[in-house]
Amino acid sequence: MTIDAALDPRAARTVAKVRGALVALLGTGGASSITHQRVAERAGVTRATVYRHWPTTEALVIEALSQVNEPLLHHGELPFEQWLDVQLHDAAVAMTEPIAAQTLATLLTGAIGDPSIRALLDELLARTQDALVQAAGDIDLGDPSELLATMLGPIVFRTIIQRLSVDEEFIARAVRAVLDRVEARTGVPDPS
Repeated sequence: MTIDAALDPRAARTVAKVRGALVALLGTGGASSITHQRVAERAGVTRATVYRHWPTTEALVIEALSQVNEPLLHHGELPFEQWLDVQLHDAAVAMTEPIAAQTLATLLTGAIGDPSIRALLDELLARTQDALVQAAGDIDLGDPSELLATMLGPIVFRTIIQRLSVDEEFIARAVRAVLDRVEARTGVPDPS
């Protein structure tokens, strides 16, 4: 839900408090912990105030997800292999944070039946893919969404499903898998 940017300063502060409470609740208890009562208590506002801006629990969950809608990869200017190493390392660190695991789980399950959450997930994936394509420059990646699965799938599986850590060797193998895939497609070793 989009909140009017022209709110008076007091209302803007209240909305900011509620958004902070939503992110905190999502990170500690997942989407199931988000209720009007809990959000109001955490934000230090009345339940009526929360209802005024977000009339349904679904609207609260969507607002919470939209506040933590960070792509898994970020734009950068490093050579492709170095960029991969940095991004996969950062993604692995992020995936060990409870809020990242909760957010991803909520996005994946919510996207099945809620078009608003599906749109948030699609936006997140598009921004992540855009960062990959930009970092690759002239390198022919083939299908970028397939390459993302090669890159991020092992990290998500290892950190969120297995609840294990990812070390430098794991990242190096993931980077090599991506580079091998690109080289197999193009027949040319990665220029970076």
